[in-house]
Amino acid sequence: MFSPRASALRLTRVLAWGVTNREDVVGELLGAFVSSEGKKMKNHKRLQIIGKAILAIPLIVGCAARTPTPIPTPTPPPVMGWGDVTVNTLCLEVEQTYPEIDHKSPEPIDTHITELLTLMGFRVIGLGEGLCDARLSIVLTGEALGANYLGAGYSGYCFTGAYYDGQITLASEGRTSLVVPLFAVEEPAKSVFGCDKSKDPQNAPFADVWTKAVIDGLISVWGPQVLVNGLGVRGDFHFANEYLRPHLNRLLSKMGEDAIPLLVEGLNHSDPVIRRDAARKLAQDSGPEGREALASVEPEVVDAVVQPLIENLEAFLERGFPGDDISDTLEVITGQDFGEDASLWWDWWEERQ
Repeated sequence: MFSPRASALRLTRVLAWGVTNREDVVGELLGAFVSSEGKKMKNHKRLQIIGKAILAIPLIVGCAARTPTPIPTPTPPPVMGWGDVTVNTLCLEVEQTYPEIDHKSPEPIDTHITELLTLMGFRVIGLGEGLCDARLSIVLTGEALGANYLGAGYSGYCFTGAYYDGQITLASEGRTSLVVPLFAVEEPAKSVFGCDKSKDPQNAPFADVWTKAVIDGLISVWGPQVLVNGLGVRGDFHFANEYLRPHLNRLLSKMGEDAIPLLVEGLNHSDPVIRRDAARKLAQDSGPEGREALASVEPEVVDAVVQPLIENLEAFLERGFPGDDISDTLEVITGQDFGEDASLWWDWWEERQ
């Protein structure tokens, strides 16, 4: 059935972002007044006039939305080993070789590391593209590791492991270059249930292994802030969720209580995904101390974190995934308890604005 309340809620959220998405506002307005049977209301022409009016007067739409609390862009962390020196612009150079594999396609290391460094507050440019405060060179040599398998699952030789070594070098004029050795290995699997792709050494698990090597090296240069900022990497969904996040989560878990101040700092990050995931880790993975830290944050931090959490809850529920850990995180940071009902969370949030 047509729900005026649901339509009003949807319309409110549409208006909140109408300034930068004016062309989409009309479609959202029309959709907000469509019944569950998909029949438009009879006053269709009146809705068209409303939509044109919004396109013509975007400033009015802008005034309808509450101005969010400004969140500063993160300041790059100081370089460990250079005292309190901070560099702002990095020239990034990535060199990777695979001596035993002919025509190996390069891994997209520069793309993913550029996204991570940008989230840390750095301006990243390619070598030779302009002036920079320091040059960050990542040099890696990769090798596919394989084994013979014999059994019910598969018989033959498969490349199910990989190995990298190399180094990270951070160089700046007038300073001693920092050189960090890189190493990571994934041994071949003990058993397999098929090996169609892994017969080719190019399909060895290189992404998982270089991720571990490079992230560990960056931590040696800039410290554990790399971990929290890495939570925001999402340019490649598969890479972020299959390789990067599991490694970040393992390292954060190893830090124990020492990770709590980093995660609290992440609540103030300019990136909403980092704010959201830092809150979830404090509530779910950091024990009583993490939940206590989350419950005692300042009101402006609550404002910055709650909306991305509700959006996350809504997205999970729409896809049929459980949202109990997200709703629990919301309860910790707000003191409210609306369970997994995203519409009630939206009601409370919009009344708070």
